[in-house]
Amino acid sequence: MAASAWLITSASFHPPLSTLAVGITIVRAAGLFRAVFRYAERYLTHTVIFAKLTQIRLCLYEIALTKFPLKSGATAEAELLHDLTVSSEERKNFFPRVVQPILSATIITIIVTVYLFETINLMALILPLSMILTAVISYTFIQKLKINDTDYREMLLDFYEGRDEIFIANSTEIVIKKLNKAAQNLRQNEQIRRNKIADTDRTCSFINAAAFVFILVELTTMVDIINLAVWIFILLLVFEMFTALPNAIRTFVNLKFKIENAELNPQNEILNKSSINNYSLRIENLTFGYNSKMKVIDNLNLEIAHGDRISIVGESGSGKTTFLYLLLNLWAPDFGKISINGTIAASTTNNYIFSTSIRENFLLMHSNITQEEIFKALKICQLENFDIDEYIGENGAKLSGGERCRLQTALALAANSEILILDEPTAGLDKKTAQNLIFEIINDSKKNNHTLIIVTHDFYIAQMMNKIYKLHGGSLERQN
Repeated sequence: MAASAWLITSASFHPPLSTLAVGITIVRAAGLFRAVFRYAERYLTHTVIFAKLTQIRLCLYEIALTKFPLKSGATAEAELLHDLTVSSEERKNFFPRVVQPILSATIITIIVTVYLFETINLMALILPLSMILTAVISYTFIQKLKINDTDYREMLLDFYEGRDEIFIANSTEIVIKKLNKAAQNLRQNEQIRRNKIADTDRTCSFINAAAFVFILVELTTMVDIINLAVWIFILLLVFEMFTALPNAIRTFVNLKFKIENAELNPQNEILNKSSINNYSLRIENLTFGYNSKMKVIDNLNLEIAHGDRISIVGESGSGKTTFLYLLLNLWAPDFGKISINGTIAASTTNNYIFSTSIRENFLLMHSNITQEEIFKALKICQLENFDIDEYIGENGAKLSGGERCRLQTALALAANSEILILDEPTAGLDKKTAQNLIFEIINDSKKNNHTLIIVTHDFYIAQMMNKIYKLHGGSLERQN
């Protein structure tokens, strides 16, 4: 553009043909270099960087499919999908929409300021000052205009997850009115934000226009008309780059805000469960008693990590079964909180067995189970030689005590849950059979990285696990 300005202005003074020829060559060369630069820039941003980002995103998907708790429900899956798509797209645009405009404007401003300084001395500093003011104003105002839609999204999620209860309570109309009001407030805040952004852009444009005029006035007294035309085109190019700065800074601040919000928001369930707090079960200040004077569980705290294999031992009457029922939410605690991260399955000594066949018991509990999955669970529990279609009697009356216990364990294993809780799984078994059973269950939990909790009175079986806790006096004491 500057070369074109020089050629057009010089031609008006009828220079020699040789000078015009040189000027035309310069203009063509400048156009050629500009085209090469543009294509190189697009190759770098669209071909190289975006290709690498696509590879990273695919790797992220693959990791998420194996690491994230996708079985935690449709809501959690939707939040994960949102994070993997929307957030990754925002990060992908970070270079072309943030880094490139700011970096290009900075480099060009430094170069032009150096050349201007030779002509107009300290007045040349108006150019970088204008850029700095544009950046500072944009950053300052956008910090005050952040809109957090987390509360509204939480309301939508609560409505989705509790829609059946809301319908039963005949409160649908009330809840929808609240949602509509929240949505209207969000729209109004967004419109206010847009109006203030427009005001900010106009302020920045006024500052840049004033700087352009000041520099131009100073140049008119220092250069001839040909060089003045060249400088006009150069300054127009620089200030055109300045107009992209507010949007680049807004994109940067918005992305930074979303990252910080995701890291600090305690209600971000997926991030908390899968990345920051890698736990399967968390028990906080758990207290329970059958009456106000006798506390079976007293202010108990425990965190069990993903993949842990723990055993809980204790004397008869110490509260092992009570603790188990509290974990399974069969009884409500008097005080405290139990947080469960993942799907859970359990086998207790009071589990009921249907008076049909082994196959029907599996199908009644796991409707989509295949025959291969049935035999896999039975094999782990050393029941693979049983006729799975034979009638087993009322509550498994035709089975021995050990066989009935192993069938209960097999039914729980077939759920393939992330957390498996077994209450006295070796009851009625001889020592060798008991050891083989626990050995197979441990191997299966290791293979699937599942959490295994066994409540037992057999200390030898307990030692096969990697952590042992003794329930005593209403609290758990680590034994190893």
